[in-house]
Amino acid sequence: MTAWVVVANGGNARLFASSSIEEFEEIETLVNPYNRLHERDLITDRQGLSRNSAALQTESYEQPSAKKHEQERFAAELAGHLEKAYHENRFNTLYLICSPSFLGLVRQELSPKVCETIKAEIHKNLVTHSVSDIRAQLPKRLLPMV
Repeated sequence: MTAWVVVANGGNARLFASSSIEEFEEIETLVNPYNRLHERDLITDRQGLSRNSAALQTESYEQPSAKKHEQERFAAELAGHLEKAYHENRFNTLYLICSPSFLGLVRQELSPKVCETIKAEIHKNLVTHSVSDIRAQLPKRLLPMV
């Protein structure tokens, strides 16, 4: 039995694995390269145009946030990674430690089967914290007693 701990925000995801009380190791890091870019670098500088046929006039509309779109894409990538690992039986218990806004995005992307493995969700951005700080946020025993 293995527990995975995902520590993530819109720009980075760190994955940890534990198969015993003592063991807690970082196994993988995923990076969203677009998260560090400014909004202006992600989009065109022109607003979109929409033609209003009833009034025969042109209206402009604001584009949705490109940064938000990139975070949604990264959440889908992370969820896909977790789905694949779940189907490969790489974990059977999951803990999510994510920044509050990113946690919602990840949760939307996960399948019901993977959601059933979630034992705890912690709404904190600990991506840049040390392994010991992250471990301190979790229960002493990550795996159920057998």
